[in-house]
Amino acid sequence: MDENDAIKKLTTRVTYLEEIGQSTLDILDLMVTVCDRLRKSPLDIAPNDILENANLLINRFLPLKGSACYLVNEMNYAFELQLCTPKTKRSLFQNEIKKHIADGTYAWATRQKRPVIVPARGSSGEKIIFQSLRDESQVTGMFVGIFSGKEPVEGGLFLDLFSIIIYHLSQSLENVKLYKAQKNSERKYRELADMLPQTVFEIDRRGKMLFINQQGMDTFGLIKEEIMRGFNLSNLFIPEDKRKVRQALQEGWVHPENMGIEYTAKRHDKTQFPVLMYISPILIDTKHIGYRGIILDITERKKAETALYEREAMARALLNAPKDVAILVNLDGSIINMNKAAVDSLDVHTDDFTGLNILELLPREIAQSRSKQAKSVLKTGQPVQFMDEMNQRIIDNIYYPIFNDKGNVHQLAIFARDITDTVKAEEERHILEHKLMEQTRMASIGLLTSGVAHNLRGPLAAMIGQIALCEMDYPDIEEWKILHTLCTNMNHIIDTMMAKTRREQETDYTPIDLNELLKTEFSFLEAHMHFKYDIRKKYQFEKDLPIIIGKYSDFSQALMNIVHNAIDAMDDSKEKRLTVITQSDNQNVFIKIADTGFGISKENMSKLFTPFFTTKASKSSDESKRPQGTGLGLYSTYTILKRYGAHIDVQSKINEGTVFTINIPIQGNQN
Repeated sequence: MDENDAIKKLTTRVTYLEEIGQSTLDILDLMVTVCDRLRKSPLDIAPNDILENANLLINRFLPLKGSACYLVNEMNYAFELQLCTPKTKRSLFQNEIKKHIADGTYAWATRQKRPVIVPARGSSGEKIIFQSLRDESQVTGMFVGIFSGKEPVEGGLFLDLFSIIIYHLSQSLENVKLYKAQKNSERKYRELADMLPQTVFEIDRRGKMLFINQQGMDTFGLIKEEIMRGFNLSNLFIPEDKRKVRQALQEGWVHPENMGIEYTAKRHDKTQFPVLMYISPILIDTKHIGYRGIILDITERKKAETALYEREAMARALLNAPKDVAILVNLDGSIINMNKAAVDSLDVHTDDFTGLNILELLPREIAQSRSKQAKSVLKTGQPVQFMDEMNQRIIDNIYYPIFNDKGNVHQLAIFARDITDTVKAEEERHILEHKLMEQTRMASIGLLTSGVAHNLRGPLAAMIGQIALCEMDYPDIEEWKILHTLCTNMNHIIDTMMAKTRREQETDYTPIDLNELLKTEFSFLEAHMHFKYDIRKKYQFEKDLPIIIGKYSDFSQALMNIVHNAIDAMDDSKEKRLTVITQSDNQNVFIKIADTGFGISKENMSKLFTPFFTTKASKSSDESKRPQGTGLGLYSTYTILKRYGAHIDVQSKINEGTVFTINIPIQGNQN
């Protein structure tokens, strides 16, 4: 090789190196430009502007006739043409891409992490460059460019720069997408916040107001300019609470006692009102940048709470004022609340009624009975009033249903009143009225009897005298003796009637022969046609029956009440038989009165001596042919004989009869 060839070859080599060096310098300069533009790229730039900026950078080393971005639709995962520069090339790109999709080139290019250059299918001499748009996990789109001429292959630096530009194109598009989503989310947040009826706000860590919704502006009387000047959250409260808010801000608002507590806020016009404030921290990448909160105006709630407290206090006062028991229970019997009278009555030793059940605090039989009444209220929805006896006290109960908003019974209000004294007073009043009526009746009968006896004795004495004269004149006529005997008997009846009347009106305790008393009473009953002709009588009176001390009227009334009941019980019986037996031992006199009537059921046996209980027709009833009663006969018998220490035993069988056995102590029977 001669010297000229060597120089020529060396010159060519130097020129090539100079070109390579210049290209490298151009690339480095271009990279600086790209980084500077990407660093200064705003978030709110339009997507087409991003693509045009990318084209300007790429055209520095690879002139493009056109470019396009295909982005993946997140709904159906299909590639859709979103951006095209210039717009006149849109149909060209669509046709070209269809062909590359058909032969598989497009799909192959999406899987590559580098630029892919292939010949164009629609025209000769042109080439297509593909570069997939990616994030860390998946392909989000495809950049497509059309160019003609030599490929940029010097050292691979141009293609690397191309990949960097496309990568930043992808990131810029994603940032724009996120920025729009953020702006849209922020807009929705603010719109929703403005729709809320409470104050919603955001502040920085020092309390400076960053955002407050329209409700907050209206509630506190704020204006936008005031917020823009750096309004502080603490200025919404009275001085005392203002210090509390500032202290909470200094402490980082980490203490639970600073969360959801009550403050006194103030409006722009200086008026004050109670609020509740809830605060939560705002974190970005675990960095605490401020607080987001809500302020609730609780003025109406405070008024409602005050009114409710006053109503509850009034209700408690009204419930505790009377002596009646008042209890509110659930349907299972669990106690919700009760007044002081109920606490004392049920012997409850706690103010906390949780876990207490009314059914467990009552005797078993009473609990079962009242549970049935509660079920009746639940079934009918109507209040129920009933009486029962507990601890030898008579209780008047009322169960009221309480309905929920669906119209169903969900609670019961129980009211109970001890009416023992009232019932006893009423019973005593009836007894006194009955006694007064009896005394008045007996007094009237006494006067009537005395008058009748006086008026009968005169004519009767004259008749006896005339009969005696006739017997002397006509001794052979037997009828005079019969008439004389009848008149003598009539005179005896008058004497007996007068003696009974006198004894019935006695008020002092006197010796009484119960045999004689019964004989006298039964002799008067002979005037009762049903007793005289329809009933078979059997009397067994013990001879020399011990004398007892008492009021004649007490024993005549008590014993004859039982006898009259026995007569009435046999009204419909086929066999009507009355048996009366007197017996005694060293300490007691026994009187048995037995009938063959319809008997007493087991259900009625326990009610036998209660006032106003009767199985007979009432005296106001139209059933005039049936025996009638008031329900006071056996009750008065029990009350009278109880004063003498007497005991009454009753044995009965349905449709067979009843036996009353009265056991009367001989000594110490008067009280």
